[in-house]
Amino acid sequence: MEGHGRGDARRGRAARHARERNAAGRLRRRGLHAAVRAHLRERARGARPRGHRAALGAVEIAQTVRGARQAGADRAGVLEALARVPGVYVPALYAPGPDGGLAPLSAAAPERVTRRVVPDLDAEPSVACPVVPFVDVVHDRVTVEVTRGCTRGCRFCHAGMVYRPVRERTADSIVRDVMAGLRCTGYEEVSLTSLSTTDHSQLPDVLRRLARRLEGSAVAVSLPSLRADAFGVRMAQLVSRGKKPGLTLAPEAGTQRMRDVINKNVTEDDLLAA
Repeated sequence: MEGHGRGDARRGRAARHARERNAAGRLRRRGLHAAVRAHLRERARGARPRGHRAALGAVEIAQTVRGARQAGADRAGVLEALARVPGVYVPALYAPGPDGGLAPLSAAAPERVTRRVVPDLDAEPSVACPVVPFVDVVHDRVTVEVTRGCTRGCRFCHAGMVYRPVRERTADSIVRDVMAGLRCTGYEEVSLTSLSTTDHSQLPDVLRRLARRLEGSAVAVSLPSLRADAFGVRMAQLVSRGKKPGLTLAPEAGTQRMRDVINKNVTEDDLLAA
């Protein structure tokens, strides 16, 4: 019952912050919506938007669909218009080729779809003030992405290959978004997310700065992706200076041989030391 009471109080505070933010009209001008409007204004002026190569690809897709429909295109026409957007793969416009690959069925579909990558995470719009739900959700916290990509090369990990190369956000931008998210939402927990958060080169500095700013508050900082070979006592002390979060260190496999097979490179000594 006590846990339910704390959860109700937290949701009540979050809901109150959301109502206040709506009443002040701030929600409509925050987060990704503001970034999208800025992107559209820059395009209208003929300027090249910041992060044009990948970050606002969703905006480009939406504009393409809207333009095709306004021009009276049918479903096939919309798909062909989307296929002309760099980085968009339209499965309906491809068929198995004689060499085992894919062959385009339309002149609008390129033979090879170009991969679009965000080169600089700090230069891209971030959702520092997300919409606060009024219902109970799984990830009931502020979430800030700190890195994208991973160099570990675990054999079973699809995301670790697809999201390469590894890119890091700077400590300044991480701390800025954490504090803005807490201020806007009223959450009492923040999660620094990535495929392998402890591999961030500035993570100790980020944790020290957050510990100073959040000292005396009821805010917990959690690290969801922990590797035993990169997590130490000092990092645990920094994380636990505020509200005590939960920590999970996975052994990854039952034997050292299996850990080596899946390329985890974590030893029993690493687990015991952590």
